[in-house]
Amino acid sequence: MDDRSRFADFLERLADRRASSFEWSRFVVAHYADPFLEEMRRCTVRLMQNRLPYHGDTEPGREALRCWAMALRSASAPPPTDGVTLSVAPHEAAVLDDFLRIEGAQPEQDDAALYRRLKRDVCLLYHELSDYRHIMGDLDYASDYPLEYWALINRIDTGREDDRFIRAGILVLLLAMLQDVFDGSGDHISRHARGISRELERFVPEDDAMLRLVESVEHGLGLLANSASADDRFGADVCWAYDTFVRKYFADAAS
Repeated sequence: MDDRSRFADFLERLADRRASSFEWSRFVVAHYADPFLEEMRRCTVRLMQNRLPYHGDTEPGREALRCWAMALRSASAPPPTDGVTLSVAPHEAAVLDDFLRIEGAQPEQDDAALYRRLKRDVCLLYHELSDYRHIMGDLDYASDYPLEYWALINRIDTGREDDRFIRAGILVLLLAMLQDVFDGSGDHISRHARGISRELERFVPEDDAMLRLVESVEHGLGLLANSASADDRFGADVCWAYDTFVRKYFADAAS
C-alpha cells in the first residue's frame, strides 16, 4: 500500500472518529516527498485544529475528510522518490482550493501580517526577558501581548522557517504568564487556563527541546489548577527555558 492509500485510510477513520491518538500523532508529524500528499497532511492538521465553524469535528468537516480520501485514492500514482517535482497537478490544486473555502481562511495578506505580528511579539518578549536575565512574569500583557497566542500555536504549521521560533516563543510567554501568578505580580492567565490546556493537548512538538518546553507549561498549569505555588521543578524548567530559547536566540544572532 502506498502513502496516499494509507493516508486516505487514515482520513476515513478520522472522519468516522475511529482514528486513535497514536495514529493522529504519527501522521501529523510525518513529512512526505509527494507534494500533494504533504499539502493534504497540512490541510488536515489545520482543519482539525482550527476554531472555525467548519472544523474537522463537524459534519461539514468530516465530509471534507471523506472527499479528500476519495481524491487521494483517485489521484494519479505519487511521483518517484528520485527527481521529485514540487509542482502540484491542476486536479490536485482544485482539492486544496476546496479546503480553503471550507476553512474560511484569512486572505493571504492577512495571514502574512499575522505571522509577522507573532514573530515581532516573540522578539519583543525575548528582548524584554533579556533585560532581567530570566523569565519574569511582570509584563504588560494587555498592551504588549494582547492576542490569544495559545489559540494560534497549533495553526503555525506553515512550513515557513520561523514556525518553531514562534511556537517556542508562545510557550515561553505562557511560562511568563504562569510566573506572573506564582510571584504575585498579577493573574492574566487563570481565566484562559482551560482553553490553553485544550490547545496544548493537541500540540505536536518538533523535537525533544520543544517537548520539554510544552511539558513545563503543562506542569505549571497543573500547579495553577491546584492553587499551588511554584515548585522546584517549575523553577528549574523556567531557568532551562530561558537558557535554551531566550539566551540561544541572542547567541545565534551574534554568531
